Amino acid sequence: MFEAIPYKREMIRKIVHIALSLTVFSLLIWNPQTIKILFLILTVIYILIDYLRLKIAPLGLLYKRLFGLMVRNEEASRLSGASYAFIGASVTILLFDTITAISAILILGMSDAMAAIIGRRFGATRMGQKSLEGSFTFFLVTFLILYFYTGLIVPFSIGISFICTILELIMPRRLNDNLVIPITAGLLITLL
Repeated sequence: MFEAIPYKREMIRKIVHIALSLTVFSLLIWNPQTIKILFLILTVIYILIDYLRLKIAPLGLLYKRLFGLMVRNEEASRLSGASYAFIGASVTILLFDTITAISAILILGMSDAMAAIIGRRFGATRMGQKSLEGSFTFFLVTFLILYFYTGLIVPFSIGISFICTILELIMPRRLNDNLVIPITAGLLITLL
């Protein structure tokens, strides 16, 4: 079983999550091909740093000093959630059109972050490691992103939101939702 980090540290982690997800709007501002290449380069660099911090003790200490507040206990001996978020976002921007990629990455950043913030603070109805309140928040934020940003009709927005919420709720933590959620959301948006 994974140990939850303190609420304050989780909030810092989720604020960074939200901020990073908002960078996807750069696809609308600058040349999307350039942004995709830049994002892939940043992904490779971050994964390399994340991997090397596990293998080289001084780099691990520096990483802990810089990012220790945001690292969960179980990430001390494996790649961090940020690596999986970079991979998930990179695959998403490569596979899908711009609007779909932005929507899927916003779901990754906004829905997941808001679910954790609300769930950790107000979650009284537990469902394993998650809460009903957090899961409802994930569903609601995902629905709002889909309906207002993609323009999907209500039944499709509800359906995709429900599938992503259930997936986020039941997915084993070892599969890392930062990788699975944006790709799944992108596939569902594309299919509908």
